[in-house]
Amino acid sequence: MLSWFFKVGTRLTIRLTDHNLSRKDHSALYVSSHVCMAEVNILMMSLGHIRIMTAEFTKTIPFFNIPVKALDPIYVSRGKKNPNTPSPVTLLKQSIAETKYRHLIFPEGTYTNGKTLIRFKSGAFVLGIPVTPVIFHYPKYVPFWNRKESNILVQFYRLMSQVYTPVRIEILPTYHPSQEEINNPKIYAANVREYMGFHARRPLSDKSLQDSPNYQLDVQAKS
Repeated sequence: MLSWFFKVGTRLTIRLTDHNLSRKDHSALYVSSHVCMAEVNILMMSLGHIRIMTAEFTKTIPFFNIPVKALDPIYVSRGKKNPNTPSPVTLLKQSIAETKYRHLIFPEGTYTNGKTLIRFKSGAFVLGIPVTPVIFHYPKYVPFWNRKESNILVQFYRLMSQVYTPVRIEILPTYHPSQEEINNPKIYAANVREYMGFHARRPLSDKSLQDSPNYQLDVQAKS
């Protein structure tokens, strides 16, 4: 129902390009660039249910928090961590081992405007397992959401006000890490970012999650 609502309400036109020989070649873990709030649904329309990792703030967004909760995501807290709470990496490892679903992480950790790839966090790569990179291309309209500049209703209105929003999903060949990358998640993250940047034809930025206005808003709310 949620996927149908996004597709009809926002007039999304989706084209999928998969560079793997078959779905069986996909990893249990997708890593993706992140531009807008609809991307999880866009991917699930094409691939079926995927368990996501999402920022804890989504629990507090009216209306939007209901479908997010229905996805049974792994919530990630920004700012000061609770030492009594399992780490996101631990939760991800348990979920991959115990469920049949594939999982999705946005290693940039926040929305970007899609012009560059900012630095990847290493958490998605600590497990040392293969990852299947996913790139979202928006040839007509880039629905970037800066929460300091607009709320979710404004963002959704902008999507609906388009005659249509074409999206191309590009699934790159699954990336199998070397032993060096398995031993060093930071190297693994950096190499996957270069791999995705090359195929997406996007430059790599020196910016990181901490530079994002969305991240700063979350940290300020918790201080």
